[in-house]
Amino acid sequence: MTFPLPDVTLAQVLQRLAAAAIVAGVYGYVVAAAAALSGDRGPTFDGRRTLNPLDHADVLGVLAAVFYRVTWVRPLDVDFSSLKRPRLAPIVIVLASVVAMVALAALAVFLRQVVATRLVLTAALQVTAVLTATAEVALATAVIGLLPVPPLLGSVLWGAVVPGAERHLRDRRVLIAGYALVLVLLVSGLALAVARSVWRGFFGLLGF
Repeated sequence: MTFPLPDVTLAQVLQRLAAAAIVAGVYGYVVAAAAALSGDRGPTFDGRRTLNPLDHADVLGVLAAVFYRVTWVRPLDVDFSSLKRPRLAPIVIVLASVVAMVALAALAVFLRQVVATRLVLTAALQVTAVLTATAEVALATAVIGLLPVPPLLGSVLWGAVVPGAERHLRDRRVLIAGYALVLVLLVSGLALAVARSVWRGFFGLLGF
C-alpha cells in the first residue's frame, strides 16, 4: 500500500520550511515557558525555553508542515508532580500554545499587508507567501495539536485526569502508536479538512 504525498512546488517547499521554523520556534518557546510558569522547569533545563527552532523541531513534524501545512514539536517531557496545580497546569500549557499560534497567525496576516506596500513586487510576493504559509501552519498546529495523542501537545492533557500519565506518554509503543494515528489523519485528509475550515473562518474573520 502506498501513501501518495500532495504535490508541492520547490517554492512551496521553501516557504513551508520557513513557516515551520517560525512556528516551531514560537510554539516550543511558549510551551516551555508555560511549563516553567506552572512549576516545571524541566523543559527550561532541557534547553527548550528558546526561540531556536532546531531545539524544538521534530523531523516528521517538519515533513508534515511541507506536505500538509501542520507541524508539531518534539514531545515535551513534563513532570506533572512538580506542577503547582497538576490538574490545571496541563490545560494552561495547551491553551497558552493555542493563544500563541492564533496571535502568530494574526501577526503574519498583518505583516503581509505591510510587506505588500513596502517591498518591491518580487520580494513582496516571496515574503507574503512565507507569511501566508506561517499563518496556515500556525492555525493548523493550534487545532490539530489539541488532540490528546503523542507527539502532539494535547497529550499532556492526560496529566489533568490520569495520575502518573507521564509514564505512559513516555512509553515507546505509545509514542509509535501516536505517530501512526497522526499519519493516518494526515494521509486520509481528515486533518487537512479540519485545517481548511479553520483557515476559511480565520481569514474570513480578518476580511481576506
